[in-house]
Amino acid sequence: MRDTSISHVTRSGSFLMLSSSRSGYTVIELVAAMAAFLIVMTAVITGVLTVMRSDMRQQLETERIVEAHRVATTLRSTMRLTRLSEMVRYPAEGPHSAISYPLPVRPGDANLDELDAQGFAVWGETLVLHAWPPNDPSELRLTRFYPRDNSLSLSQRYDQLERVALDGNGNQAANGANSETMTLARMRPEFTLRTDGRTYDFYASSEMLDRSANMGGVRLVPGPNPIRFSVVGKASASSGHSFTIDQLRISPAGLPIEAEALLPATQQSGATAVIEERPLGNWSDRRALSFPAAAPGAVLDLSFFNDTWHETRFTGAGTEFDNLIAFINQVPGAVGTRLRAEGRELAWSAMFQTGTGGASDPLDSYQGAAVRVIVRGGFAEHGPHILIDGDGCTVTFRASSAADANFNILHAFISEVSDHDNPGPDIDQNTVTRIRFGSPSSPQDSVLIEAGQSVRSIPIDFPIDREKSYAISFLVAESSGATLGSPWVWPLNEVGRADTYMLPPFPGIGEGIARTGGWSNRPDLQEIAAVVGVQEIRTTFVDEGVYTSRIIDTGLSSPDYQTLTWGGNFPHDSSVAFRVRTGAEADLSDATEWSDVTSITSQGNISPGAGRYVQVQARLLRDVIHDASPELSHFTLRWLGEETNVGFGGAFHRSPDGGYVEVLVNDEPPASSFRAELGLVLRGKDTSAEESWVFGIETTPRN
Repeated sequence: MRDTSISHVTRSGSFLMLSSSRSGYTVIELVAAMAAFLIVMTAVITGVLTVMRSDMRQQLETERIVEAHRVATTLRSTMRLTRLSEMVRYPAEGPHSAISYPLPVRPGDANLDELDAQGFAVWGETLVLHAWPPNDPSELRLTRFYPRDNSLSLSQRYDQLERVALDGNGNQAANGANSETMTLARMRPEFTLRTDGRTYDFYASSEMLDRSANMGGVRLVPGPNPIRFSVVGKASASSGHSFTIDQLRISPAGLPIEAEALLPATQQSGATAVIEERPLGNWSDRRALSFPAAAPGAVLDLSFFNDTWHETRFTGAGTEFDNLIAFINQVPGAVGTRLRAEGRELAWSAMFQTGTGGASDPLDSYQGAAVRVIVRGGFAEHGPHILIDGDGCTVTFRASSAADANFNILHAFISEVSDHDNPGPDIDQNTVTRIRFGSPSSPQDSVLIEAGQSVRSIPIDFPIDREKSYAISFLVAESSGATLGSPWVWPLNEVGRADTYMLPPFPGIGEGIARTGGWSNRPDLQEIAAVVGVQEIRTTFVDEGVYTSRIIDTGLSSPDYQTLTWGGNFPHDSSVAFRVRTGAEADLSDATEWSDVTSITSQGNISPGAGRYVQVQARLLRDVIHDASPELSHFTLRWLGEETNVGFGGAFHRSPDGGYVEVLVNDEPPASSFRAELGLVLRGKDTSAEESWVFGIETTPRN
């Protein structure tokens, strides 16, 4: 069109030049010629201007499209490196005019991100895409904060984003000294999140646990956040509409939440959610939440408190156990990982010390006698035979298996020996502790052990140190008619040593002689190369076992900690006491020493300070009388989170009877991708007349 117009001008000019060769003009001819000339020139100029305007329009269109492609390249190359859960949007409710997201540190290999100790990306810079000016945007700007200030809380990052959006740059925002701003394109931008992550298919031809189920990003507000699971259908091959969830990922701090911990449901219809025991397989705590829906339309409503640390496995880098064990409980109704105190272990046995299995004494040899058995520890000659330490103990006695061979103990005591290097018949009277039988609620000083039987004492508050040696002293009953002095006997393999001492019956023998410290000077003392009557010593549970958790990063500069609750089995007077401490340093080097932290013995509100990092310590305290240890199954710590975006997913169980389930969090489905809608605007001289269209750019950040 442009070439045609130019040639037309050229032809029009030649025509006028040819007309000027005539010999003369009349006035009328001159006026007519001038009019014709003006008409031709007007047409030519109009054509030229039209061509110029068309040229300018095409050039403007080209510039805008090039800008749009440049923006698309920038977004796609950066968005793939970030996470939806780390994005901050302004304003909080859409449509959004600005968005902030981090990029990771990129050391060395450009395809390798730096990870922290927990396996999360270390963020190195912050990018802010924002429309400018805010009221009538015509530019898309990019503000970069490098290096990123990773100490900013979520609320501070929102304030940073708001400042950039309102000012058009980062100069006055947090970390503004490290900011720079550039114009990416001249267009009207709007940022949205596409919500195509609303449904999950729980069907599979065979059972499987999808531990990395990911539905996209959701927005959380402080405090309770409703979660709705709605059954909307099923695959044609599925035999049902049910669903089962092991864990949910929804915590801003990145902590897994046991799905069943969110029960009871706030509302449900079409089925009733239950806690299903899963003792076999790779289930996180041997339990799961099951919703056996039978048809579409069934609904399960739960509530998640932002934010929650629900601990059931008691693991993680930095976790410490002191006199505690974690064990898998598979007892119906109490499955899962539990903590309890160490103890109830075999500390010593007659067979270990003598090297023999023992034999019956059919002769009633010890009726009416006082007997003292030596238990050899680490310092002792011919030792050591004590395996472990204990805060308390029980002692087991065994009778002969000969017919009618009973073993009747009237009084029994345990004590330390006087000489731990060369243990003999003398004891430290300051350590003498009575051994009782029966039950803690009805203790007895005496016990009749029938032939071939063993009897264990009730727990004794007497510590065992494997380096020391001990003596177990007892008085045997006497009767003219019954056989009462027939214990089981473990003879020694070594010659020239005695492990049992006996004082035969004498007038006035009684309880006092068993408690007496010095036997070595008695002329009636007999040495026996055997262990008599005492079968074994077992430890009780330790008095106190201590669990110290790993350190959790809440992601908030000043968290408002709310409540601490826990559960488990606490028999008799056993109990658990918690301590919670916080600090601003990642290693809690600035936190209060545990010994100075106030114990928490009642569930509910807590005030541990407002540090970003938090750690929990649990002290499990046994009931000494009944030798009962508490079993801690879980604890839950809550703090008031901030409005934020997080990834939503978890460990979902797929099965032949699984259905299609729609998920809503705060009445919105999870968002699986980021979308930038860029309005390309073309204005002519008349600013009221403009053309525009939307250029959509979509990408999926990793979550």
